[in-house]
Amino acid sequence: MPDLKYTTITLASCDPDYLETAYTHCTDIAAGLITSGHAVSARFGQILTGDHVGCIIFFATYPGLEAMGAGWDHVSQSDAFKAMGSSGKARLMLRNVLKLEDVFLTEPPAMEPTVGVVTRFSSPTPYVEEMKSLLPIFAANGALITRYGTLMTGSAAGQRLMAVAYPSMEAVEATYDALAESDAYINAVTGAEVSFRNFFRFAP
Repeated sequence: MPDLKYTTITLASCDPDYLETAYTHCTDIAAGLITSGHAVSARFGQILTGDHVGCIIFFATYPGLEAMGAGWDHVSQSDAFKAMGSSGKARLMLRNVLKLEDVFLTEPPAMEPTVGVVTRFSSPTPYVEEMKSLLPIFAANGALITRYGTLMTGSAAGQRLMAVAYPSMEAVEATYDALAESDAYINAVTGAEVSFRNFFRFAP
């Protein structure tokens, strides 16, 4: 497992008729972050539920703050980012930083994810052990990637965020059915207050 310490979560509104073009630019941005060595991973897609339905969500994970800052500079200077900004059809809405905890699935993903779920909640402690106790349930029901930590920026700074990537909606359903029947899950959510849970679809 690479050294993963921070994930940035960027949201951009996008006109429906521009989505395909925006995805092309996001593909270039993600590839640039990886090939430049700044980011360890970068993926993106479209939010399907909640207040920001239809918006593009872009995740980039970094080994440290220096790499993250360099990644931001790289993106801001890229032709793809400039093209999206000048189009008038895609507008940057927010970028928040998630400080990651050691809550990762250990096996590399066997396939590319198609859907994901982002859950944000408040808790009295970082809930690291509680989230670790749930990893076997996620893995057994098809989850491919997990990112968990505390938001450092934005209006929800200090809240926890869990992002999980899946191969299908069937895997999402199976996971949440299993969680609902799990004592570990019931114990984990005691004292936690969920702010939102949203679905998103990864770009093809």
